[in-house]
Amino acid sequence: MPDSMERPFQQIFAYTNDAIFIIDPARDAILEANPKACAMLGYSREEAVSLLLSALCPGEMSSVKTFAQTVFEYGQGWTNALPLAPKAGQPMPAEMSAVPVDMDGVRCLLVLVRDATDIKQVEEALRKTSDEMEQVMEEKTLELRTAHEILKEQALLRSVAEKALRKAEKELRRFQKMVGDGQAVSQPGRREADDSSRR
Repeated sequence: MPDSMERPFQQIFAYTNDAIFIIDPARDAILEANPKACAMLGYSREEAVSLLLSALCPGEMSSVKTFAQTVFEYGQGWTNALPLAPKAGQPMPAEMSAVPVDMDGVRCLLVLVRDATDIKQVEEALRKTSDEMEQVMEEKTLELRTAHEILKEQALLRSVAEKALRKAEKELRRFQKMVGDGQAVSQPGRREADDSSRR
């Protein structure tokens, strides 16, 4: 880097609101960390640059090297799949943007890091809300399906009842007709008996 650019770069590195690391994935090394990066993770600068990169990204070195290879190949890269280990507390979700830089002839990465905890919390809240809505929809669908089955059963029972009622009415009319016919047949005999008694 030309001397005329080195001082402005150092000022940006020191005073930017983004956390910046310069790392050498091949040597598992953190070469530099700006004040924002140190404050974000709770390390002093001396502690940060003495850390192994694998300690900053525990269990993730394979992914770190894959990410680094992508950056070297395409000239830039972004990921949100590499949580960082602060000095205290749980691993921190992070978003990282990186570009290749040359440090004394060694290919390294300049990595801008942002704490993605709030984003992850929002995503988790949205996921939870979505799951709850899906559960409610499933419950309502089941209720509607149950109600539909009940209505079908009620309609079937009503149909059977109506058929039985029509059959009963038909039988009643037939019975009434039979009674009426029987009375008509018995009327002449009754008149003859009345006439005989009068004689």
